[in-house]
Amino acid sequence: MQIRFFFAALVALVTLGNAAEASSLNKKTEADIGRGISIALPVAAYTISYLHHEDWTGMKELTAVTALTVGSAFLAREFIKKRSPDGSTDRSFPSMEAALSAPSSGYLWRRYGWQYGLPALVLSQGANLLLDNAGKHRIVDGLAVTAVAAILNWGITTEYHGYRWSYGAYADSHGAFVGMHVAL
Repeated sequence: MQIRFFFAALVALVTLGNAAEASSLNKKTEADIGRGISIALPVAAYTISYLHHEDWTGMKELTAVTALTVGSAFLAREFIKKRSPDGSTDRSFPSMEAALSAPSSGYLWRRYGWQYGLPALVLSQGANLLLDNAGKHRIVDGLAVTAVAAILNWGITTEYHGYRWSYGAYADSHGAFVGMHVAL
């Protein structure tokens, strides 16, 4: 099951790359789609944490990693002047779109496992590829921020262990049961 999922994600990444390379989309549309993915990934990560797991600790960790990654990107932009491929700005490195999406994919991987993180990573790198094709940044700009976010996630984000305790009660024709389970 896990191997099939991995190969499906790999095929999706290759397909996304080929589609972006051979697409008839104009540069503005590619940039808009890339930015949309970059905004949707943090929203998805918070939604997964809250609705699926009610994981307040994870949301705090995601906020910290995102703030540090975006802050690092802003700081680096002040000192590194690199013209974007389309010539619109001299501050294309590091990519701010990647600074927004990369912490989310790294967080999902580190907190909940590769089953959550791999699809998010594919989408994040797909957004980087679209922005590269649109001339908004170079693919290396996005990969550099992804590396920074991965290091920050590894240091800040903890693995999710689920509920620490549970209890239950039931009754049938043979008797009743009341129990409590504590996971240490």
